[in-house]
Amino acid sequence: MRNYLILAALLLCAFRSDDFNGQKIYPVQPGHAVPEISFQTFIGGTGKPGKKIKLSDFKGKMVIIDFFTTSCGPCIAKMPFLDSLQKRYADDLKLILICQDAKGSNYERLSRIIRRLQKAQPEFDLTYAIDDTTAEKLFPHMQVPHYAWIDREGIYKNASFSEEVTDDNVKKVLEGKDVNLTKTDYLDFRPSEPLFKNGNGGPERNVKFRSMITGYIDGLVVRGPKDYISPADTSNISHYYLRNKTFRELYCLAYNVNYPVSRIVFDFKAPDMDYYATDFYSANYAKSVYCYELSSPPISLAQVRSNLQIDLYRTFGLKAKKETREMRCLVIKNKDGMNYGNNLDKFGAFDPDRVLYNVNDITTRKNQSGTIPVIDETSQSEKYLMAIEDADLNDIDKLKLVLERNGFSATYEKRALDVFVIYESLH
Repeated sequence: MRNYLILAALLLCAFRSDDFNGQKIYPVQPGHAVPEISFQTFIGGTGKPGKKIKLSDFKGKMVIIDFFTTSCGPCIAKMPFLDSLQKRYADDLKLILICQDAKGSNYERLSRIIRRLQKAQPEFDLTYAIDDTTAEKLFPHMQVPHYAWIDREGIYKNASFSEEVTDDNVKKVLEGKDVNLTKTDYLDFRPSEPLFKNGNGGPERNVKFRSMITGYIDGLVVRGPKDYISPADTSNISHYYLRNKTFRELYCLAYNVNYPVSRIVFDFKAPDMDYYATDFYSANYAKSVYCYELSSPPISLAQVRSNLQIDLYRTFGLKAKKETREMRCLVIKNKDGMNYGNNLDKFGAFDPDRVLYNVNDITTRKNQSGTIPVIDETSQSEKYLMAIEDADLNDIDKLKLVLERNGFSATYEKRALDVFVIYESLH
């Protein structure tokens, strides 16, 4: 049993790569002292590991640790300049280049790169390190090259890009002056989540252009068509919103169409969608309502519509157009001999439970909610009133009978109408 416990302890120590002298490794913050680090050097000419060195070997010197990979072209292109810096400031500066993909016994690619650099520049002589497991945890990063700057006192200044590794900046650090080192790595970036959501990858103010379509959002205030443009913010970005709009409304806004519902033709099939959704309480309302956002530099309303058209096509695979079609309509006409004058007295005292409609009311309501266009060809559309139950008004065939009982002619006829067609498109 004792032997098993010893073996388990040895295995635990072997796999605790996040330990550093028995303690968990935490990233060094700018302005804090850098702990002791050991480096396994690499002799490029021989392709073999060299001696081990420590950060404390360079006490009193400024140290720049360069993290790179053998596949990083800009990293390798910078190395001749780094070599010249090292030679120029030999008494005050130490450059240590850590190859992050040279671990285990896979050193051949690194060896070829160093030999190529030495062939082009015979005096080329930089210190390379391999098999690192500590420094990359002290100075975590997402991209290379990554340069960690440590001043003469062993204080971590900050990280930089390649462009900031200059003769002038090295001089400033050696003289104790402040240097603006700007490299930032978002170490908590979550690839499975959208960019900038909850700060994923940085603040949302970095967005220069973005568009999105979402489903119905419960509780989100519905705005009118004139209220969906917000002024540019401090970064000169405007936001265009459409909140909880029906599928039909989105397409009408995108194509700048103001046709009644009865003149919108749906030339596609989507079983779960209520094409004519207007009632918040209808069964499929939430499946037929969407929100839209477009963030961009200030653009014209025509450009907003153009972007919305593109986004709708990307989302639904549908386009839209205006055209003239022969449509089956309910046509309301006068009957010969009928008096369609003002008949309000016929209904007696006011009854709050009774709704009176004239022909104009009926055609407007049915065209905004029904599937069959209703055409008013009467001459007294606003004077003659009728008491109609909602059940009769909502059913086109029942409405036809009610109109006939009230002395109108109501017939189904074909008429050429301007319509708005939403259709499937492969292009």
